[in-house]
Parts: sequence; C-alpha cells; structure tokens
Amino acid sequence: MHNCCQEKLFQNETLSITCRDLSHRYFGDFHVVSLEIKCEMDILPRHFKNVSIPEEIKSAIGEKITILRKIQQMGVPSARVNQVKDEIIHNFKRNSLPYFTSSSFPAKAILSEIRKSRKSDHISAATIEFLCAK
Repeated sequence: MHNCCQEKLFQNETLSITCRDLSHRYFGDFHVVSLEIKCEMDILPRHFKNVSIPEEIKSAIGEKITILRKIQQMGVPSARVNQVKDEIIHNFKRNSLPYFTSSSFPAKAILSEIRKSRKSDHISAATIEFLCAK
C-alpha cells in the first residue's frame, strides 16, 4: 500500500471495508504510519425482524452506515514503513474483520448508530425491537 492509496479489504453485497493510507514523514527519517479503515454498510430490510425498514430508523440514521477508524503508529523509520503498514492491516484482518463480517454485526451497528443519532430520543423502544440479532 502506497501513500494516499486505497485498498479494499473486504466486500460483499451489503458491506465494504477499505483502507486508506494517510502516512507521512514528520521529522527526519521518522514517519507517522496512519491507516484509515472505512466500513460502509447498506441498511436493508433483512437486518430487521419486520419486513420493511421502519421509517423512524431511516429518518434517524439514513440508508447506509459509515464507520471510520484511524490506526496510527508514530516514530517509524523509513526502512520499516511498509512493514508496519502490512502488520497493521494483518492485525486488522485477524482481529477486527471477523467482527465486521459476523452475522450479528448489522444489528449491533444499526443500534450503535441509533444511539449516536441526535434523533434517537424520538425512536420508540418498539421500533428498536424490530432489529434482529442474527
């Protein structure tokens, strides 16, 4: 992965996970290795117990969820930059990718977005119950 490039880590019909390289040199031979992990998930009727997506939820969080995480390591010498990037991606795939691709992730992500939404106070508990935990 080269600076400012984007790499697809995972993709299926509803979920896309990409990694963008934001690394830069900050002093002499030392770099900040910085990778931004972006997870985009379409919200679909199958994520709910009810057949259709409740309008309350769609109006609160939209039709897609985007989760951004930045992973950084500072003080990396030039000779190790690519190795550190590879290690970060490997660790993400080993430790986090199974969570993002699990069958329970959509419901957890939707609930999290509802809680973060400014409109979440207006969503009834009954509506939230439409979420499934596959």
